[in-house]
Amino acid sequence: MPADQPRAELSSAQQLALARALDPRRRQAKATPEEIVSQITALKTRALNAAMSSHILHSAHMRMAEYFLARFPRADQQELLIPATPKHYGELNNMVRQTAHRVINDFEASGLLTRREEGRSYLLNRAALEEYLQWEKSPVANTAHEFAHFLIGRKKK
Repeated sequence: MPADQPRAELSSAQQLALARALDPRRRQAKATPEEIVSQITALKTRALNAAMSSHILHSAHMRMAEYFLARFPRADQQELLIPATPKHYGELNNMVRQTAHRVINDFEASGLLTRREEGRSYLLNRAALEEYLQWEKSPVANTAHEFAHFLIGRKKK
């Protein structure tokens, strides 16, 4: 539609009819226009929050992986023992402790790092970190859904 052409505005009755036509549950519930607008607004808000959350966590995972990879003193070293302190790693990577803890749990679940038996340290896996960073920079790695697939794929290895 050209920019100079006026857009047709829908009346509230037309909006209600359209919403009911698009969603059979609303058609059966005979919701009022205000209820439909409220429900649609809530759905949009949830979708936006989920998108923002996955984007923020996506970035946090990448920052943490790059930080961990930089801890290796030599390029040929494949494993490195580090202290298990999510609060410290969160502060170093500009994220709250809860986010750092979640990232570490995701990395532990996917084999990028392994908690040692005493629970006070992690063993970093250089090859897995490099694999993750390579995947992270690929065009596929743009949603939390794709990240979940990466984690599942890593768990099977």
